Amino acid sequence: MSVVVGGIVDRYAPRTTMLLGLIGSLLLLLAFLAFVPIILTNVLAAVVFVLANDFCQSIFRRSSLIMASRSLRTEVFIKFQARTGVAGRLVGTAGLLSSGVLIAFVSVSVVVMIVAFGYMCAAVACFFATPGATRDAGKPREHLTLAGDLRLVGSLLMRSRFLRGFTLVLFVANLAYGFVPQLLPLALSIDESVQSLTMIRAGIAVGEIIGLVIVERFSRHVGRLFRLSMIGGGASVVLATAGVPMGLVVGAFLLYGLFDALSQPLFSYAVKQIDEEHRARVLGGIDAIVLLSPSVGLFIGSWLAEGGVLLSGVFVCLIFVVCLLIVHRNPVLSSPKLERE
Repeated sequence: MSVVVGGIVDRYAPRTTMLLGLIGSLLLLLAFLAFVPIILTNVLAAVVFVLANDFCQSIFRRSSLIMASRSLRTEVFIKFQARTGVAGRLVGTAGLLSSGVLIAFVSVSVVVMIVAFGYMCAAVACFFATPGATRDAGKPREHLTLAGDLRLVGSLLMRSRFLRGFTLVLFVANLAYGFVPQLLPLALSIDESVQSLTMIRAGIAVGEIIGLVIVERFSRHVGRLFRLSMIGGGASVVLATAGVPMGLVVGAFLLYGLFDALSQPLFSYAVKQIDEEHRARVLGGIDAIVLLSPSVGLFIGSWLAEGGVLLSGVFVCLIFVVCLLIVHRNPVLSSPKLERE
């Protein structure tokens, strides 16, 4: 799906595809209202609805990323990503809290209408607040096919040492990023209360917000922030799994969230290094490769945790060490150069 989304976003102006994604989700919500009894009682219908909405939201997210990356210098783009990351986490947390209250007191249809209203407001804001087409009006539109997109992505990855290294780093790092926030907190709190699990996950969220604030302040130091992220993240996970009291576990996960956020500038920098004409498709191809690794990490991490959570902590630490070695061997990744104003 990510490659298809990339092809769509590269073919049209970002504002057009952002609106396409929002309007698609809005139409799906209206269809949901019309067929609530069927969707709530039919698993296949519910799965189709969720996948279709994910597709529309993927178009919107990728389009907004491409628009920002085309409009902003690298350092400003890194800061923008950090600020939107903080805002997204705050709004997401508020949404989770309010959705629980809404579901308890109002019907599903009312909740859907509230969400639909939010999409309508976003579409209006997108139409009036974002720039129009950014393509060269005199350039003929490229004929894109899925097979052609796959060949293009494969060719660019083979030719570019930077893209190969970046993709490999993402693939390896996501072995940990799938396991640590999802299963490791559960493994560490399984003999504790539900409040302990909640505190661990809250610690990660708070740490991420603090980390993104740091990123916004020190956005030029991409290489240093990434190295600090890998070293600090690995040490935090080992501490959390070393049999320390729950208070220290929560503190360790807060630090993990902070160090995790410090890796964000490298991704933003890498996005800016990809040719604008092919950027969405290349990112889609990289996503298709990288998204295979979280499931592998979940399997290995959970298997190791059965023999002791410290083993899974060491596993995560080794993953980050490998990422450091990959970056160290790639000059562009290890010492990114940001343009001056």
